[in-house]
Amino acid sequence: MNESENIAEIRRSVQALCAEFPGSYWREKDSARAYPGEFVDQGSSRR
Repeated sequence: MNESENIAEIRRSVQALCAEFPGSYWREKDSARAYPGEFVDQGSSRR
């Protein structure tokens, strides 16, 4: 895999992760001033 393919794969992975956490998730976390632990856990476990 070359650098361009790596970047494209990273973008796809980030887009897929973000799709699992809609705006309502972020608004809830923001209003509660809560840490987005579920998002971080999901992002940390992906490879």
